[in-house]
Amino acid sequence: MGTDQSAPSSIDELVRRYNKAWNDHDLEAILAMQTPDSSFVVHGMHELLKWEGIDECRNAFEYLMKAWPDYSMTSTSLHVDGDSWVCHQNLTGTLALPWQMGGRTYEPTGKTITIEIVDLIRCEGNLVKLKEGWMDGLSIHKQLTES
Repeated sequence: MGTDQSAPSSIDELVRRYNKAWNDHDLEAILAMQTPDSSFVVHGMHELLKWEGIDECRNAFEYLMKAWPDYSMTSTSLHVDGDSWVCHQNLTGTLALPWQMGGRTYEPTGKTITIEIVDLIRCEGNLVKLKEGWMDGLSIHKQLTES
């Protein structure tokens, strides 16, 4: 992948490049747009998961990409305000590795599902400081357990 390692010059450019890197499954480009002390937080199914620092974020992002190797994201709304943005999107993909959520482990089913996600991104110096996401855990549960 042709990763551009230069820092984005504005929040608008960061939003565009960050979202593109996620859709391109370009882990190195994503990490290049994170602060060294960035955090990744996921809310879903009555729990909060949190990763601190670039190394933990790398591990979490890498597992997410391996667990959902064919994922694609479609933004349904985007609001940029100062040094942060909120993005409502749908992730569509097929689970390929065990997925832990809500005290339960979900096994791959071969079914393609759609997950509704709301991301709040807070920035520092045109880099991502915090990526905090809310997933519709009940919908994920139903889609991965119902025939």
